[in-house]
Amino acid sequence: MIDTSKVYNAVVIGSGPAGYTAAIYLGRAGFKPLVLTGSLLPGGELTETTLVENYPGFPEGIQGPDLMENMKTQAEKFDAQLESEDAEGIEDGEDGCKVVKTHSGKIKAKTVVVATGSAHRKLNIPGEKEYAGLGVSYCAT
Repeated sequence: MIDTSKVYNAVVIGSGPAGYTAAIYLGRAGFKPLVLTGSLLPGGELTETTLVENYPGFPEGIQGPDLMENMKTQAEKFDAQLESEDAEGIEDGEDGCKVVKTHSGKIKAKTVVVATGSAHRKLNIPGEKEYAGLGVSYCAT
């Protein structure tokens, strides 16, 4: 549960590879980050990807959802607090803090890492929507 009365050392916005990596490093450094994973697709684009063959440490490849689950587990191991919440904005607060606006309220943080990922670049051509995943594909890299 998000405590809107406290000042967090770090808030990470995003739960893709960059967000979880930031959470792991912040957690290992003792910052106990709050990670706003988003409410729709925690884990980012890789949760919709099948075989990932270009990630170090997995010579046979790994399924995208499995990779993201491993990253999530590792972030939690290092005391990252994961919350299914969307950031709606960031503003300057008092005492050099930042304020992250969410549906649940305003979260105060000394540091904010924005790791919101990317979206597929669509071509807007006939059949693209209808055949997405059925011949039309996008690469996560």
